[in-house]
Amino acid sequence: MQERRRHKRINISLDVEYNMSREQASYGADSKNLSQSGICLITRSSLIPGQILDLKFTLPAGSGKIKVTGKVIWEDYISEKEYYINGIEFIEIERSDVELLSKFVDKATFIM
Repeated sequence: MQERRRHKRINISLDVEYNMSREQASYGADSKNLSQSGICLITRSSLIPGQILDLKFTLPAGSGKIKVTGKVIWEDYISEKEYYINGIEFIEIERSDVELLSKFVDKATFIM
């Protein structure tokens, strides 16, 4: 099976805050992995493919805070653990944040 990803992705657990785009209520999630173009989230609630989310997370070791808008691309329910895994593509991100993510992923030692 050929790899479809455009960018390197690293396994990393980060605390992520998200909300449905432009809504006040926010929710917490954990990341499973990260690239400069997307993030895989572990959530307790279902997200709908196509849904737009505003996300905030901080990279470790003072590498920086990231704010992005993402689109839910896919979702999978893991019944034995009672959570959802969601693939999120970044659709709005500051150029400086893209560069920050790219440098962070390139320096990470645990490349998938």
